[in-house]
Amino acid sequence: MGHEQGVSLPHVLADAEGPVTELVAGDVGGESLLISVHNERTVRLWSLADRTLRQSITLDRIGAITMQGGRLFAAEQSSDGDEVRVWDLVTASLVGSAPVADPQVMTVSQVNGRPVLVAAVGEEEVQAWDAESGDLLGHPAPVPGRVHTLVPYESGVLVGTKAGHVTALGWVCSAAASAIRPTQPTVHATHVLAWLPGELLCGDAHADGWELHTLEEWEGGLPPSHGLVYARPITATTAELHDVLVDVLTPHGFEVMRLEAHWYEISRVAGVTTGGPWRFPAYSVHCYLEEGPEQ
Repeated sequence: MGHEQGVSLPHVLADAEGPVTELVAGDVGGESLLISVHNERTVRLWSLADRTLRQSITLDRIGAITMQGGRLFAAEQSSDGDEVRVWDLVTASLVGSAPVADPQVMTVSQVNGRPVLVAAVGEEEVQAWDAESGDLLGHPAPVPGRVHTLVPYESGVLVGTKAGHVTALGWVCSAAASAIRPTQPTVHATHVLAWLPGELLCGDAHADGWELHTLEEWEGGLPPSHGLVYARPITATTAELHDVLVDVLTPHGFEVMRLEAHWYEISRVAGVTTGGPWRFPAYSVHCYLEEGPEQ
């Protein structure tokens, strides 16, 4: 390793086991740690303060190492390829597992302080599971292209595709699953996606989330938004969604629909015919009745 200014490296970690395939550094519990992955099977935790080995764990096949919420996680694919297990590397304890068959890309994020396993379940779909219970979190989210990279952030994950798109996905807890029942039913909505290079063709889609528009605003005309392809759920009460309309992309163009007390999610529709400026695929909003005593 060369350094233009001849800077020496003060931390030389001895007793490494095999070629290093990944390195992660950060603070956990007030201690600066370096995590080294060897041959995609062995994880070692080193203290950067005294250069000593703190922990060594051997797993079947390591799919991801992440630091989230002050904790250090490893996502391990089982030897038979039918399960992904999430480990707390500091305590060397199993957090939980989920039935994920042969994921090519995975990571660990968090929702409300709970670890969430995220994996590409198809070439162009991403799914999330509660890492402790193994329960699914919603339906698979489609993304514009083959998944190449998953990077966790607070309450979500960034999805990079081989085509160069970046999609930000987040999750919200449904009213039915909430331990504290809200005073009103909530609506979970994800905006419509359709894009030109660098341009979102949804009047209500903005880089910081989804804006809601009334019928009067809709009829007055809404300009297209610009930015990265973005998919971020928002939550609003039914009172706030009175007479709110959104644009929905169909194979025949945009249609207008009224938001009601439903749970809306992205799903794929047939691409717009060639000859126009559209890039494939295109998406539409589909709604699902929110389960729970409020409905």
